[in-house]
Amino acid sequence: MTINGSTNSNAWTYKLEVQEIDTSVQDRTSTVRVQVYLGRANSTSYLGGDYSVTVNCGEKRDTQTGNISYPTYISGGDWLLLKTFTFVVANENNPTIISISSTFSSGDFTPSYASASGNMQLTILHLNPVINTATMVEFNQALINLNIPNTTVVTNLSQKRITLNATTYDEATPSYRLENYNTNYNLPLIGGYQTSNIFNADYKRNPVFIDSNGKAKIVQKVKDSMNGTASSWLYVDINGTLEEPNAIPYTEPIIERTSTNIKRKSGVYSQTLGRIANLTDNIVSLNLKGNIYKVNDIIGNNNSITQIGYKIWATDDTEPQNYTSLSSSATIDASGNITINDYEIANILFTKVYNYKIILKDFYNKETTIDNGVIPTGQPVWSEYSDHVDFLKLSVKGYNPFEYSENETICGVWLGKPLYRKVIDIGYLPDNSYTTTNHNISNISTITRVIGVAIRNSDKDTLPIPYVTFNANNNGGITIYADGTSVTVATTTDRSSYNGYIVLEYTKTSD
Repeated sequence: MTINGSTNSNAWTYKLEVQEIDTSVQDRTSTVRVQVYLGRANSTSYLGGDYSVTVNCGEKRDTQTGNISYPTYISGGDWLLLKTFTFVVANENNPTIISISSTFSSGDFTPSYASASGNMQLTILHLNPVINTATMVEFNQALINLNIPNTTVVTNLSQKRITLNATTYDEATPSYRLENYNTNYNLPLIGGYQTSNIFNADYKRNPVFIDSNGKAKIVQKVKDSMNGTASSWLYVDINGTLEEPNAIPYTEPIIERTSTNIKRKSGVYSQTLGRIANLTDNIVSLNLKGNIYKVNDIIGNNNSITQIGYKIWATDDTEPQNYTSLSSSATIDASGNITINDYEIANILFTKVYNYKIILKDFYNKETTIDNGVIPTGQPVWSEYSDHVDFLKLSVKGYNPFEYSENETICGVWLGKPLYRKVIDIGYLPDNSYTTTNHNISNISTITRVIGVAIRNSDKDTLPIPYVTFNANNNGGITIYADGTSVTVATTTDRSSYNGYIVLEYTKTSD
């Protein structure tokens, strides 16, 4: 369209040529091109010099400056193109009408001022889908038995059937998608969208992200056959109010691996023997620290230990079919912390190597295990040799150099100074972030070694720290840094299901 304007000289004219050159249904926008012209009303004349042009298009505004070479002749009735402007403007109404205006000014020639204004109706676009209220139904029978509302997601436990609802226009057909915020679990598992609006979401195996307000963060998306799109957080009807689903942050049972083991008992009093035990006694000691979810909510208040036990067998024997129960020896506090201290197991021959497993299972049939434990032989008899190295008694200043402990241990010598080792349990790794943990070591002089391991209890997946991948920007990697007060671990993806342990070796200023 043409918008004719005027100048402050009757011999000169001014106009705008306006064209809608593109549209976007997804963004609800139109691209508008505005060309600004200065013209001669009748006889030929000339001009030249600097000028400025401003164009307003809808809510957008732009100013450009230019120069006309002197002298530039314009014949009567002809036009000189000054500038071309391009704007992307909102096109959200049916129809959308935008205002277009322009001003021109120059201090070098006549005309020194010009203006033009008018309105333009944009193309009527196809309307994007409108997302309506979703519905959810729980299918985990254990949660149904507890009367967990359909609109509550229990992470690590819920199995939901989610039905999306949307309204489309112009007879367009919809397709649907669910995305779980800050996780890799999206539905459909293959492909971007599905024609069915029903999703079977397995949050039992794929935990959902929960925000600080206790809401499950799930994104619903709709795309129609005419390129219309819509997206929003998943909303359900909770007692007549549209809200994001409520969530309960249930966590699976945990065994603290640094504090849980079966070791041969030596150097301490044995209830079984009635004396101080040594490595040639056929007795071992089981210690365990763990946790089950006991938060004060319907899930935690109904949770309990349903199985806790161990298996132990010689490496030249077969694994027992059943676990031996430890229920009577375990203590559990109000926070779900489980402890077994110095549980003695007899008849473990010191001349043999043994394997062991430890299991912890809760009311919701979630379990964690230590399934690769090994008990070495006890102290061998060397009396037939006049000289030997007894590695079972090897120590450095009374410390076992092969021990990895949360207590400070002397493990060797570094450039003439005692070398210390300490294991730091940093808890769960961060999600594409970093975490800093105080190591509480005093008088550090030189840190000679910083390594670690990240263990996912659910499937025993283990990663070294640091962990470097070949993905772009080390995506998925884990880095580590230590100084005199703390240890910092950073991740470039979600590693929050892994528990981290850092080993520091160092010298001290006090030596």
